[in-house]
Amino acid sequence: MNKTYVANSVLCLIIFAALVYGLTYVAQAPDAIALINPKPKVSEMVEHYAEKIVLQKAVISTNQVTHETRALFSVDNHAEHAVRNLIIVCELTDGEGNSWGRQKWVVYGSIEPGAQGDFEIADRRYLSHHVKLEKSDCFLKDFKLLGEKSVASSRH
Repeated sequence: MNKTYVANSVLCLIIFAALVYGLTYVAQAPDAIALINPKPKVSEMVEHYAEKIVLQKAVISTNQVTHETRALFSVDNHAEHAVRNLIIVCELTDGEGNSWGRQKWVVYGSIEPGAQGDFEIADRRYLSHHVKLEKSDCFLKDFKLLGEKSVASSRH
């Protein structure tokens, strides 16, 4: 065996492994939208404060003519620090349960400890006129705490 044969064999194994990984990824996706746009993961901060900082209400409404999307969010802060720069992600579905993508909102306001923050955001976003939005599943993706450096430093 010469070096070229060994190099070609290793290259074939790498390509085969990448192909198997890609096919496994495609096979595990529930639909094409999830394949192209996988569900975002929540930050360590959100996981750490999951019981103290809670998205209580999220209502998404759309106007197909003006392409305006309105989002109403209500967030409770039971943590000992104020919260700001909340990132909220919503999965949009129609009446049949078909997913029509995700939208992300950034709330730049702040919520003091022990308070509830109510926010309304109006934005122009394209949503196909074929979509009859029935449901939106929203969750907190990330936020900043005022007065604390990081989650890692609070654990030690």
